[in-house]
Amino acid sequence: MRNPFKRQPTADPISAMREQRAALEAKASTLNAGKDRQPEPGAPRTASAPPASSAVSVAIHEHLHAYAGRLYAEAYKMDDADTRAEQERAAFWAVLHTPLASDAERLVYAKAVIERASGVYGRECYGNTRAAWMGVAYRNFAFGEYAPESDMELPALAAAGPVASDGRGEYLARLVTAYAEDRASRPIAITAEFNSIEDEASRLVLRRCRDVCVEILALPAPQAADGLALVALAAAITLEVSLDGEDNPQPEAVAAVVATRALLGVTGTALPPGFSGFGDEPDCSERDAALFDRPGSLPAWAIAAAEAPDEDEDEDGAAPLAS
Repeated sequence: MRNPFKRQPTADPISAMREQRAALEAKASTLNAGKDRQPEPGAPRTASAPPASSAVSVAIHEHLHAYAGRLYAEAYKMDDADTRAEQERAAFWAVLHTPLASDAERLVYAKAVIERASGVYGRECYGNTRAAWMGVAYRNFAFGEYAPESDMELPALAAAGPVASDGRGEYLARLVTAYAEDRASRPIAITAEFNSIEDEASRLVLRRCRDVCVEILALPAPQAADGLALVALAAAITLEVSLDGEDNPQPEAVAAVVATRALLGVTGTALPPGFSGFGDEPDCSERDAALFDRPGSLPAWAIAAAEAPDEDEDEDGAAPLAS
């Protein structure tokens, strides 16, 4: 195979080297072109920085001198440290209120303000008044409003007051009732004959409890403590025994349980009677099994719905839930 990197013989190596050197020198001359060129007399001058005699340049120079003096005085614990601090603030105040006549002046002005705001004394640049330094700098830079302002305090944004209640007591009553009915129906659900009235009624009870939890969790975010407690209770019932038998539970499930426990603790919400646990408690299985060792009962609405003719049932085969 042909080697593309193999050196090809040349007829005159010296001539080839001279040609390469000439090419490099020509390229280098183009890179340096214009660096030492002087503007022609009378040609307009485009400066990237304002002249040193401009008002903003003088003010910035005086401020930097005062800034250095303040730093020096504070570093060496000098007696006039407070005086130099006031002098530095006054010098920067003079910079802020200097009129800007060109884009070059605006550039060095913005640089000086940013350096002061991000420096050792940067906190002094902020405040809630019209005379706060950053506000002054913005008005001068954007609108040319450099005149000093009165130290008038700006109106604070109105904050929404605390909400006393979310008014969701009806949801809480429905949830507590549905959960109590679910606990009482468990012994019958496990022994009922398949497709019997008792089996259908037990499934309706379970479905109602689940649907109430889903309805509560779909409500807008709570604004009061009672609404937050309601969400905590609905989440706890939804996540009951969700971690049971899981050696390596999903991180999402663990996170949901941890968050629910935190909500229960923050709101002081007690778990309802008969709650088996989230599944990671040592006695969760025993508490869950105890539900089936007691006498059970079914609510009248569930029995009536289970006995209702098929034409009264919805598409899922379940009777409409009573409110």
